[in-house]
Amino acid sequence: MSSKHVSLPVTLAFSVTALLVGSVLGFFAANYLNRSETGSARDGQAHLGVPVQTDQASGMMPDVAEVISAAQSSPGDFDAQLRAAGMYLQIQRADKAEPFLDSASAIGELTVDQTVAVANAYFDIRRFDKARPLYLKALESKPEDLNLRADLGVTFVEGSTPDFARAFAEFEAALRINPRHEPTLHNLGIAHIKNGDRASAEKTLERLEEANPGNELATKLRQALEAQP
Repeated sequence: MSSKHVSLPVTLAFSVTALLVGSVLGFFAANYLNRSETGSARDGQAHLGVPVQTDQASGMMPDVAEVISAAQSSPGDFDAQLRAAGMYLQIQRADKAEPFLDSASAIGELTVDQTVAVANAYFDIRRFDKARPLYLKALESKPEDLNLRADLGVTFVEGSTPDFARAFAEFEAALRINPRHEPTLHNLGIAHIKNGDRASAEKTLERLEEANPGNELATKLRQALEAQP
């Protein structure tokens, strides 16, 4: 989930896979925060996609069927699975992309960067229950990664069975590292609203406004509060 309101460094090793993931960013026209109340700590940036490349003479799209076929014939090829998923995600067909993400996540011995890439892709298509275990695995290697910790918290709010206590724990863990982390404060406030605790949401809004007065995330949180009866 395009950059939104804060810019946080993302430390990815420039491996072949990291370069692949980096080359396919940005397939969503709208970021996740604009599609949902809670938003990614990654500023809503989509993490999987394939940039549209056309033949300059004919304007034709590349051979999508070839990419899909390559992934289907090589289920153990992580890069092939991501390319195929990206093809479908570019046309907003999450249902077709998901099986390729499933194949990618099932490949044994993924690197941390690969694990995060698939987790982020699941997150961006709202498959929070599938993203959660991957974030947990990645956090074993990066326990102080704010983005991972905050996004993990969102999965406990937005998943099929919300667990607010665990979400609050993850948000507060991120805020212990950086008490002014705006996406986490925003998502914490939204979680309080969804949990029916308006007073705590208002206090969180105050913290968010102190962190960065007038920022867009504070405006969104205030609007969410005002929408409550």
